[in-house]
Amino acid sequence: MAIITTAIRQYRAESDTVVGKHSALRVRRTDSLQLKNRPDTTTSEQMTAEGAGSGSYVLYVDPKSGTLLNATGQSHTEILIVTGDSRYPFREDARQTITLLE
Repeated sequence: MAIITTAIRQYRAESDTVVGKHSALRVRRTDSLQLKNRPDTTTSEQMTAEGAGSGSYVLYVDPKSGTLLNATGQSHTEILIVTGDSRYPFREDARQTITLLE
């Protein structure tokens, strides 16, 4: 089943800082997700999927080059698959760390 995900991401510059030996801009990103099955998806039995999620991340970006120096964040997503009389809830909790290797 194909699933369509719509993501809305908002970015807010918070402060100047230093990461390692680099000047950096601290940026907060918040995500909002909506998920649903693609209506033209055909399967052997009728199935539907829908869900939602959210995330919060802190990014450290070199203000001159735009290079991502470091980032941390977490997200939470829930999806419900329905087929006939059966319901299958899925939940994903994720943490992410990105570090620039020099």
